[in-house]
Amino acid sequence: MSRKSDLRASGRAYRCAQTRGDGRAAKQLLESPEVAAAKIISAYWGIDEEPAPQSIFPELRDRGVRLLLPIVNRDWSLDWGNWEDNESLIERRRLWEPRKPLGSDAIAEAEVIIAPGLRVDRRGVRLGQGAGCYDRALAIASASAWVVVLLHDGEISDDELPEEEHDRRVNAVATPSGITRFDAHRA
Repeated sequence: MSRKSDLRASGRAYRCAQTRGDGRAAKQLLESPEVAAAKIISAYWGIDEEPAPQSIFPELRDRGVRLLLPIVNRDWSLDWGNWEDNESLIERRRLWEPRKPLGSDAIAEAEVIIAPGLRVDRRGVRLGQGAGCYDRALAIASASAWVVVLLHDGEISDDELPEEEHDRRVNAVATPSGITRFDAHRA
């Protein structure tokens, strides 16, 4: 097994002990200046014990924010669609996705990207689930977009995570305890 596979397995085991549908990390974002200024935010629909950004979707909509959610294609690339309310979604493969796709390049409009992940290290290196969906999407995103990962307390790694050439470091992590910011540029 590779180091990334080992880290994913331990990350999933840790996550299984967390609260299902926990939205506390997402609530930390509501007062961040980046989210307060954003007009377009991309996010995801959290499942199982994954931190749940959907808990803040209604408030963001009420602020006039346009929300983009991913649609997972068969090749594990991401398309995007608008979230207007829960009726604008359909369930596919245990995921809640927008009914109407906008295209894979729609993420380029997002000023804030709330990305999933299992762990992030103190350099801002993100460890995802392993399918590469968000790695490819972040390559399309604007370089100026503020990328934040929702994690449970205890999922920020003091040890450096493996980093590959295609990886884009994230700007911050939100946990129930607060927001941790990183210098997201490569060393």
